[in-house]
Amino acid sequence: PVKFISAGQFVAPEKWIHQRRTLDCYTLYLVEKQHFSMRVDEREYDLHPHKVLIIPPGCEHEGKYCGTDLRPVYYWAHFQPSENAAKSAQSIVLAPHSLCGDYNRIAVVFRELISESRGASPKQMACDFQMSLLLIYLSNIYAAPQTQNALFFRIKEYIRLHYRQGVTLQELSEKLNYNADYISRLFRKNQG
Repeated sequence: PVKFISAGQFVAPEKWIHQRRTLDCYTLYLVEKQHFSMRVDEREYDLHPHKVLIIPPGCEHEGKYCGTDLRPVYYWAHFQPSENAAKSAQSIVLAPHSLCGDYNRIAVVFRELISESRGASPKQMACDFQMSLLLIYLSNIYAAPQTQNALFFRIKEYIRLHYRQGVTLQELSEKLNYNADYISRLFRKNQG
């Protein structure tokens, strides 16, 4: 597993600016509400809800809200690869600007990680494994091809997570923001 350092949920105050910093660990951001911009070294990223950003160690970064009256809310975590994983750290790093496939699943794991880390006697090993699980989920979402296969993956994940509630095609259409007929054709094409 990776080595968990710290995590939390941040609710931005009015006219918020994320201070400029360079850390010696990875930083993971998962946007819950609103949007903000983040500059990493010389590149600017516009982070919207349900998007993730992983910043590698040694990168200068700073952020700010994008001028709306609504304040951004995001989860954050700091971690280091284990000694074994450090040799192939690229296997756990997402491209700096990725859309999360199933935000609710990722957010639940993030909240569990935060809860465990802030408990009366947080257990490092449990936090390490939860952080690793979070990265595995994100990697699986990111690794799905960014085409129809990615949408098919999202459909299957949504059904898997909500099958007990009786998922309808209309519900899938509304949740995933795709036409119901398109989802039906895509599902038949890939599932048979």
